[in-house]
Amino acid sequence: MLARLIFFLALLGPAVLFAQSCPTSNGKSVDAPQPSILEGTIKYHPGTRPWIRLVLSKRACGTSEIELAFGEGDAWSQAKQMDHCWATVKGVVSESPTVYYSVDLNIFNPEITPDPGCKLAAPDPDYSKMGIPESIKTYEVTVFTDIRGNKPLRGEVSSSGRQLEPWQPYVRYFLNGEEDLSVNCRDGFKLISFKNAGHAQLFDQTALLYARNGAPASITIVCRRGK
Repeated sequence: MLARLIFFLALLGPAVLFAQSCPTSNGKSVDAPQPSILEGTIKYHPGTRPWIRLVLSKRACGTSEIELAFGEGDAWSQAKQMDHCWATVKGVVSESPTVYYSVDLNIFNPEITPDPGCKLAAPDPDYSKMGIPESIKTYEVTVFTDIRGNKPLRGEVSSSGRQLEPWQPYVRYFLNGEEDLSVNCRDGFKLISFKNAGHAQLFDQTALLYARNGAPASITIVCRRGK
């Protein structure tokens, strides 16, 4: 009797580890009715808007890949460290409703358990926690985009003719769904001027650079310490 039970559980095990629940086609919800448990390889995709996917070990919900999306930056960064690792992912599979997503299905805030053999990559620096030296009263920062080439954002920053690195601590930036780029100064600094190679406008201390068919473009802001 015990031997039969052990044999039954062994057969059941893989099914327990892989369980899919897919969004319905009735239009009532973009979410699947139940969480799924899926396995596959984590892949990080650099580009103008980086994203992370799970390449499935077996197809689920009619696809071989699902985007992993996150509400908090720390969770996204931790998943990025698992690039090329085998992992088990639990979460609700949803249809991707906006252009912010890169594929048709996603799991938002998934629970990720990497394989014990996963070698985590080094974490990215947390630029939001890097302060600007008190000696810097004014600086100029330029952010470059190339959506058509799907190139990562890059930047240059200088103060009193001196180049500074890295550029990320000196600017707050955001890409909207159309990949228009908005940039503004870090807290404690005021945007006093801007210029652009492309089409841009200033709105409430934020400079907005329009994608314009994804052609390479740039925007420069000048920031001065003070409210």
